[in-house]
Formats: sequence, C-alpha cells, structure tokens
Amino acid sequence: LLFAFNYALFYIALVVVRGGRPKSNLLFSVFQKKYFGSILVINLINSIINWLLNSLIFLPMFLISGVSAYTQLLFNSSTVPTDVMPGDFLDISFVLSMVGMIFVSALIMSIVGGLFQFAAWTKFDYPDLSV
Repeated sequence: LLFAFNYALFYIALVVVRGGRPKSNLLFSVFQKKYFGSILVINLINSIINWLLNSLIFLPMFLISGVSAYTQLLFNSSTVPTDVMPGDFLDISFVLSMVGMIFVSALIMSIVGGLFQFAAWTKFDYPDLSV
C-alpha cells in the first residue's frame, strides 16, 4: 500500500503545478476504484522492469566473482579449503566496479521511475485510458 501513497504524492504534485492547493484528502484519492487498479499495474510493471534491469547490471559481476571463488575451491590442492575467501577476492578493481555499477543502477532506476511517473500522471489526467 505504500506505493499508493507515493503515487498520491505524484497526484498532489500535479495538482500544485496546475495552481491548486494541496489538501490532505488528496492522499487517499489513489484508492478510488478508477485509479487503484491501473496504478497497481503501473507499479508492478515498474518493479518488474527495475528487477530485470538490475539483474542485467549486477548478475555478470556476481557470476564472475562467484565462478572465480568456485574454481579456486574446486581446483585447490588440499582437500579442506584453508581460506574460503582469498585475499585477492575483494581487490580494489572489484570494489570500484561494484560502486560504479551501483551508480549506474541508481541512474537507470531514476530514469525508469520518471517514465512511470509520467504514466501515472497521464492516468490521473485521463482515467478512461487503459494501461
């Protein structure tokens, strides 16, 4: 239900931009029958797209680091691994690339979230349009 209040803030911003005054009852306007189902679908699509994009961004890094650790455990000469996480596992290049990917992910999520914010505004303006 928190997503609905987030989209209600989008609606209040739309009212304020058009010269209206923000009122507390506008927070609950999203829960009307004509808005809630569509806004729920918009939020679900937004969440799915964010999950897919983050998977595309972070999955290769996790696979590379995981395969590296797995092969070191697999081809270790001793039967019992003495070091589960080797010292070169968290080297500076890995940390910097993860930080860079976090920034790229935040940027992409902001852009995608903005697109879905426009979709929500369109739905508030024209409730008869389908999602």
